[in-house]
Amino acid sequence: MSTRYGIELVLAPGLPSLIHLARQITYAQFGCNFPDRLPIRITLVPFFEMPERHVPRLESDIARILSGFREGSLSFYMTRSQMLVDEATGSLVLELQMHGDSIFSLMKSSGPKRKKRSLFGLGGDAYETEEPETRAPSHPLYTLQTRIWNAVRSTPGTRVYNPNFQFRPFVFILQWSGLPGPELNDAAQYASSVLTSFDATNVTKPWRIWLVRYSSDAAGEDWTRGRFLSDVTWHKLSSFTLSDD
Repeated sequence: MSTRYGIELVLAPGLPSLIHLARQITYAQFGCNFPDRLPIRITLVPFFEMPERHVPRLESDIARILSGFREGSLSFYMTRSQMLVDEATGSLVLELQMHGDSIFSLMKSSGPKRKKRSLFGLGGDAYETEEPETRAPSHPLYTLQTRIWNAVRSTPGTRVYNPNFQFRPFVFILQWSGLPGPELNDAAQYASSVLTSFDATNVTKPWRIWLVRYSSDAAGEDWTRGRFLSDVTWHKLSSFTLSDD
């Protein structure tokens, strides 16, 4: 059994219910490789290894980081933004727009372009994507993610497998689906239609931060190529409150 840890931002009920439904319908309709066994979440720190004895230290660090934020600064709303397709990994992600955040207008600017690896943090060097040069966003969520990321990397014995991870607020609709490009683009249109066809809320906000332990036999020692999805199980080790709603 292979084990990894992750730190996830869990969203308040509402929009995640709609996302879950769209995800299940799209998986069934297009006969994807694996049903998604993972919760609806925004990944703050992707899979990493850590000695189990250091879990309490990391939990304490996360609690300390959260205590340093001004009251209410993490109580912001998020809405659906755009569906993005990655043909190299067979994945669809739904980006979320944070109210008052300018990152998307920056990313869509006509400024100089450069190559960046692993836009979604899916598989290390699995693919590249073009993206405009951007400055670091100043929204509190990005500050929070950076501080938690640094806490993980400073924990003794920790091994982070994607040091070039570029944080962006998104949730998976399909992950390592096995669909070829044309079908994946059809699936993106289909999932988008499902998301807009239900009379449900389009708004959510941060609810909890979870420290999670993931386990898989199929993954072996390579959690970057999607094999873990066939048998992954997960266990929430700790939960940190961001909203009581």
